[in-house]
Amino acid sequence: MELRELISNVGGLCFACSNLRESGAKDFLLLFESIQDVAELDSAFTPTCAQIYQIKKKDRNEWSLNNLSGTSVPKASKTKPTPPIKTKVKDSPIGKLYLSLEAFPNLPVEGHFISNAGFDLPLATGGNAATSTPCTLAELAPQHVAQLTEALKLLCGTEAQPPDLKRLNLKKVPLHPDSPNSYVIHVALDFLKKRSRACWPSCVIRRISGDSCFPAWKTYRRMCVF
Repeated sequence: MELRELISNVGGLCFACSNLRESGAKDFLLLFESIQDVAELDSAFTPTCAQIYQIKKKDRNEWSLNNLSGTSVPKASKTKPTPPIKTKVKDSPIGKLYLSLEAFPNLPVEGHFISNAGFDLPLATGGNAATSTPCTLAELAPQHVAQLTEALKLLCGTEAQPPDLKRLNLKKVPLHPDSPNSYVIHVALDFLKKRSRACWPSCVIRRISGDSCFPAWKTYRRMCVF
């Protein structure tokens, strides 16, 4: 896979590389455009846990509850919320991410919704997720937690356990929506140089950065010699 093909998954790639770098994991597997945008497993052969990343670019404004989940809560606290509609929840970003987690019934798994835009969602502590990411959906204000729980219940089987909102994370990444290239290249190179036994001459870095004068080391796969 060409490195530039990974640019569309910049947030998940950067976050996954960051997690792997901090954990020092020796065995892992990254899947792109297979299970959501990026899936990170702690082993290529015998995984014991997984992290699923969904990446969404947003050009204007912050994410609202309705944007994320297909449901909403009334502005007046005493007003009864409108019951969520299954089709809207299922087609929403959080709905799709949650269904991806449910595809791993026997494996501990967490989901991460990553975007260049913030989240206009109140927290139980009185703050706002727009300035407090990363955070989990379980950390949102009680009314939001209740509405999200009811919404995601619609996607569960009748005998399923209640949705665990602590498994769903929100994170804003500092990327310009129209030019993520330089940042993702920096993160990917930093990770690979620290984890690969291969030599990293300057021509390789220039090749990845877009200089077509250096035809060697064309693919991401060839550079990953762990």
